[in-house]
Amino acid sequence: MILFDNDVLLKLATYDLIDEALDALKVASSQVSVLATAKYSLLPAKNRLLRCKDEQTADRLEAFLKACVIISQDKIAPELVDGLAGIQSLDSGEAVLFAYAATHADSLVVTGDKRAISALMKSEVADKLQGRVMALESVFQVMTAQEVEPVQVKVRANLGADKSLANVFGKSYVASADSVREGLKSYINDMVNKTGGLLWKPPDG
Repeated sequence: MILFDNDVLLKLATYDLIDEALDALKVASSQVSVLATAKYSLLPAKNRLLRCKDEQTADRLEAFLKACVIISQDKIAPELVDGLAGIQSLDSGEAVLFAYAATHADSLVVTGDKRAISALMKSEVADKLQGRVMALESVFQVMTAQEVEPVQVKVRANLGADKSLANVFGKSYVASADSVREGLKSYINDMVNKTGGLLWKPPDG
């Protein structure tokens, strides 16, 4: 089971890379779990474009959320969620994701929040989550393992969605495939060095 945080969901929908990400991770949408609040946070009823910015992104996100599994907090000890929520730099949604993963050994958390990953090092569940926290850049590393250009075209069409990815794939010019892969590897290695064994690494990494 893959657990996606809201930031990852929004960025993949913005880039129109949801299907590519699932294919690269070798999971179906029915194997993806999201927060119960994801729909209301990302697609607020009063203004569904508040965060999505355009109808295409909102439509992609809405369709994907309908196919995902909603994380049930009934399956998580309340005291575990409360303990994680009390950690600075971890919001309530991230607390639920990490608490769920800590009690479900077959799950992997994908998050775009580097501060949350760092904060998790000091938590009571850090030992249980070793190698099971995946950064957004790691998803892109997997997606570009075979071919860079299809992903690069979509990222460069939405350069404002993520600063780090914009730098990697090229802002004013198209970065070479080798440069993209090295850039992603550099970001990931930096996070690995800062987060101990928490971060997921590819089988050959």
